[in-house]
Amino acid sequence: MQTGFDLSIFAATVEGSVSDGTPEGTWTLCVTLEQTLEDLVRKVVREELQKALAGFNPQSDLDPHLSVKDAAEALSVAPKTILRWIAEGKLPAKRLGRIYRIKERDLQLLEISEGDEETPDEAGRRIAAELSFG
Repeated sequence: MQTGFDLSIFAATVEGSVSDGTPEGTWTLCVTLEQTLEDLVRKVVREELQKALAGFNPQSDLDPHLSVKDAAEALSVAPKTILRWIAEGKLPAKRLGRIYRIKERDLQLLEISEGDEETPDEAGRRIAAELSFG
């Protein structure tokens, strides 16, 4: 008794010729279903990796990162506060599955700007401007 799927050969009829010397006309292309699925999975994985790496910046990704718990401890706030700031866009973070990673630099900028209502990016620009004119 055989169970499972039959991954044998399926065929398609193609019009034209092939560069390997096959005469012009109609010929049959035989490919295993298993190979076709494997090729499709490779293609999808390759596309997803290209999308994921499109925003990869080696220099910024080398900066130290903190977990939500570590960031909360550093600022003496609850982890829910850190998550709220991330949701509000007040604190930039990368999401890896269900885990957030926060750049130490962004946390420091948030700490500097905490009394103000400016974002870490705005605080960074302000500090850079102060340093260049000071």
